[in-house]
Amino acid sequence: MLECVDPAGRGAGAWRHGDAEISGFKINEPDVIHQAFEDEVVVVDLRSGAYFGLSDSATRAWKMVGPEGVSTAGLAAAMRSIWPESTAAIEADVCQFVDQLLAHDLIVPIAACPSPLPAPEGMVPAYGPPVLQKHSDLQELFLLDPVHEVDPGAGWPNLPEQGGSVVLTVAPDRERLVARTPELTLLIHRTTGLYAVLDGEAHLLWSRIASGPATLTAGPFTDALLQAGFAVVVPLADTPAPSSEAIAVAPEPLPTPPLAPTLHRDLEDTLRPWISRPLPLPAAEPLPAQVITAAFDAYAAATAERCGTGFAEQAFRLGGRRLAVRTLPGQDVEALLPALAHRAETAPHAHDAPAHAGPAHDPPALRITLFTATELPASAPLAQVLLTLAINFSDAIGPRGELLALQGSGLSGHYDPGTQLLAVLDRAGGRAWVVKRDEAPLPFWEVGSPLRFLLHEWFAAEGLQFVHGACVGGSRGGVLLAGPGGAGKSTTALLCVAAGLRYVGDDYCLADPARGWIHSLYGTGKLKGPEDVQRLPALQGQAINADAFERGGTGKAVLPLAALWPERMAEGLPLRAILLPRLSSDAAPRLEPCSAAELLLSLVPSTVGKLPAADDGDCRRLVQLVAGLPAYVLHLGADPSLLPAAIEALTGR
Repeated sequence: MLECVDPAGRGAGAWRHGDAEISGFKINEPDVIHQAFEDEVVVVDLRSGAYFGLSDSATRAWKMVGPEGVSTAGLAAAMRSIWPESTAAIEADVCQFVDQLLAHDLIVPIAACPSPLPAPEGMVPAYGPPVLQKHSDLQELFLLDPVHEVDPGAGWPNLPEQGGSVVLTVAPDRERLVARTPELTLLIHRTTGLYAVLDGEAHLLWSRIASGPATLTAGPFTDALLQAGFAVVVPLADTPAPSSEAIAVAPEPLPTPPLAPTLHRDLEDTLRPWISRPLPLPAAEPLPAQVITAAFDAYAAATAERCGTGFAEQAFRLGGRRLAVRTLPGQDVEALLPALAHRAETAPHAHDAPAHAGPAHDPPALRITLFTATELPASAPLAQVLLTLAINFSDAIGPRGELLALQGSGLSGHYDPGTQLLAVLDRAGGRAWVVKRDEAPLPFWEVGSPLRFLLHEWFAAEGLQFVHGACVGGSRGGVLLAGPGGAGKSTTALLCVAAGLRYVGDDYCLADPARGWIHSLYGTGKLKGPEDVQRLPALQGQAINADAFERGGTGKAVLPLAALWPERMAEGLPLRAILLPRLSSDAAPRLEPCSAAELLLSLVPSTVGKLPAADDGDCRRLVQLVAGLPAYVLHLGADPSLLPAAIEALTGR
């Protein structure tokens, strides 16, 4: 057991584990990794296949460990600064939590005592002891490769000597995404998990690098580009030789900004790939699309026969497009449908429809067949894929869950090993199949925002854009609440709809950038914990997900807002402004104009990081959406009840 020998937590060696003094600890990498889902964190032990859920305070403590570790006393002090009213309990609670981490070998002691990283920002809930929950049901699936393979001698990356010349070009990597305006460049690299905004000289210099190899003076600027994976060094042997008419001398290095751009690291876990293997080139002779689609049709038909029932079809209208979803009555995957129910063709109280909505009974543009099947299909190729996913999914998927067997077939597929949901899209045929490979209850993020990976990819081809944000509004239009998880988007949106404003969505909305319109995708909202229920007592006990905290689970409570307040649901609204919620101690909410750089940083990385198929097209559509719109930091203030009036002043009732 871990023993606290200095209850005040003031000494560097204030903890003891057996006979050993523990000054601090760090994550036991590379054997232990973690992945962020919204503002939740899941810790995975790659040696045993066990994974661990963390309570809210445990999540905050884990995030403060950082890559270099943390002193135990420093961690306790940081926790006390977040919850000063719970100082007496925190010392013993943190001691017990660290003891759990040591017992599961998730951390290792260190001699140095670095300070903790800054506490994660966001709405601060009421204090609860940090809790670690172990799960073993996915042991056979968590067989991941290391995230990075680093040369221990050279380090990574191998930086050029300072002050010399270096030739840089853009990294030829599909994981590097770019969002550009005339004045700014936002760079995101999803392998390193880093992102940065370049403006002024840096923005112009990046344009030069992007147009071809550029010779620069090595320094902080070039180091940052290399460290983040935005650029690579061009070996001298690969630089073009001067023409016979040119003077055969080395080009003069371009002047570089004296300061490096800020590399943002707060979304590393969200942006990084699941496995390190690069997406391979298509096979020389991939399976034809018709073979794969026929196999899925036969698989669905055989499953229906085993269930003794036929598929029931329901039509929905999302983003002005008609979609049909086929399900087998009574299966657990029906839990994915309530979030879409407000957009069912028979749903009442739908209003604010855009002009091109179309007739109610036109053929569906996309038909999704959704079913649970734990048996293997009769098709040998499909059965082999499913077996590989069950035994060692990292052999069957790419870095973000891409189904490797479909490369070059004209189809696309995605597998989520956590939920065992396999989705395959036949865009040309207007069909898709979603197969759940076990009968475990679906987690809150799937119940609240179902089919989002599949729908994101399909809608992107239609020119519509998934947006990580909430949207509420009034008679004059809506505001988009943007920012990373924990910024206050959900709480603000739910307070507004509870006060009578119109509700488009929470967490994910669908934007039409060409029209400046935000469509409703999901008629759900989420509460994080009991403190949210205190602010919104009308929503107490309304959760529809099995893992909700109100039901004794550790997940958020998914709320059927469209069923509770159907008259307040909006099919969509014209976008009038973008708000970035921020905690503040002001007496009342207030708006402060924000810069274009702050807007892009708050909207783009958190959106593309949550969508495996995101690419530069997503970045372009997001830039188009916000162009010319007023954007503000919304300082939330000390009294949340005043927020609806502040937003109503922008949008009307």
